[in-house]
Amino acid sequence: MLLLLLLFTLAKATPFTKCDNNSSVQSVDVEGCPDGSEWCELTQGKKYRVTINFVSNADSNTLTATGSATGHGGQIALIGLDSNACDDNNIQCPIKKGQSYSYSLTVIIYHGYPLLESTVTFRLHDDKNNDVICGKLPVKVVTVLTCKLCLGKNLF
Repeated sequence: MLLLLLLFTLAKATPFTKCDNNSSVQSVDVEGCPDGSEWCELTQGKKYRVTINFVSNADSNTLTATGSATGHGGQIALIGLDSNACDDNNIQCPIKKGQSYSYSLTVIIYHGYPLLESTVTFRLHDDKNNDVICGKLPVKVVTVLTCKLCLGKNLF
């Protein structure tokens, strides 16, 4: 039940890491994720803008987004993630190898999401199901009552 925490993303100031050396991510920005942080703290009831800048490693007529998060002993698919990455995410398909793109989406952390620490894995696949980008982002879902300086322990 993790949602689309997004995703992600990586490189820049966020604690995002690439899945492999083939990922062509240039930068990742998760709104509200401070520079140098170990985790991106995402507060229930808030929206976050996620932007991933990348150079395409393939020509493709489509771009498919997939994501999962660790939790409850396994991988959980991200709920609410629009799999059509060319649908209202700042990218128009087809995409071309060597061209720069900026994939962006808004992630909503609903009040019903569990309070937990997780690693979100996010991928964009080309029309041959090969990764165009792949990365992992450690996230911590917190409430507004959670002390950020208390290692995620709820004070109430």
